[in-house]
Amino acid sequence: MFARITEHLLTLRIMSCLDEGKGSRENNSALIILLSNVNVRGVRGGNFQVKFDGPKLEPITLNVTHAETISAPPESFKSTFPHILDGVASKSLFPQKSPSALQMALD
Repeated sequence: MFARITEHLLTLRIMSCLDEGKGSRENNSALIILLSNVNVRGVRGGNFQVKFDGPKLEPITLNVTHAETISAPPESFKSTFPHILDGVASKSLFPQKSPSALQMALD
């Protein structure tokens, strides 16, 4: 269930990037940054891509490990990674620090 929710949220964010119209699908800056933020975390070996069937976005499928990697806050990693929405969404839309209860549960 967690993987399906992550797939849905990622699809919504991708569609939002496309709807904002920051360039064509191939050079949409927000989409490029989002995919870079996912790939730097090593999802699908750093080869995560979104595919289109004409104008339609093909369904995104993730396993649980990839869903957890995408959803995890940056402080959960030993390496320094950007927040998954860093450079993609307004900072007012996502917290820079996880709530303390969530951080304790993740630890």
